[in-house]
Amino acid sequence: MGCAASQNTKQQSAGKLTLTYWPLHGLGAAPRMALHFSGVEFDDVLVGGADKWFGEQSKAIGDEKNALVNLPYLTTPEGDVIVQSQAVLRHIGRTQQLYGATSTDAARVDQIIEILIELRTEFYKMTYAPESEFASMKASFLEVSLPYYYGSIEKFITAGKTKYAAADVVTIADFVLVDQMQLAAQVYGGDRATFG
Repeated sequence: MGCAASQNTKQQSAGKLTLTYWPLHGLGAAPRMALHFSGVEFDDVLVGGADKWFGEQSKAIGDEKNALVNLPYLTTPEGDVIVQSQAVLRHIGRTQQLYGATSTDAARVDQIIEILIELRTEFYKMTYAPESEFASMKASFLEVSLPYYYGSIEKFITAGKTKYAAADVVTIADFVLVDQMQLAAQVYGGDRATFG
C-alpha cells in the first residue's frame, strides 16, 4: 500500500499504476489522495522541471501513448496513458469504487467536482493577477467567492442528507473538496508565494 516517489518517468514499476505530475500540490493532489485512500500501490513520478517536461518527456508520451498529453497523467498497468486531471481523477473514481453506489451518487459527485472547478478558476484568477490587482482579488476571493461557493456546497450537502460530500460513502468529490479547502486555507494565511 502507498506510493514510491520518483524523479524519472523511466523508473515506472511494471504492473502498477503510475501518476505523473509536477513536484507540487496542484491538480495532482486529489488523484493522489484518492489512490492513497484506496490503498492502491502506485508510483508517484515527479517531473523534474519544465524544460525536461516540455522537451523530451511530453514528446515521447505524445508520440507513443496519447496525443493529448498533459500533466497530470496516469499510466495503467496495461500501459494506457490517461491525461487531463479530471479524466485521471474520474478514472480512479470509477476503478476504485469512489463514485458512489448509485447513478444519483455519481451525478452528485460530478456536480460537486464541477462547482469546485469553478471555485478553482476563481483561485487561479487571483493567484495570477498582476501584483497591482492581487490585494483586491484576494479580498474578493475571500469575501465573495469562498462564501458563495462554500455556501452553495453546504446547502447541496445538507439537502442531500449524505454522510459525505456526495454520498454515504467516500467519493472522489471528497478529495476535490479537501484539496480546495487546503488551497483556501493557504489564501487566508499566506501570500501568493505559498499557494500550491
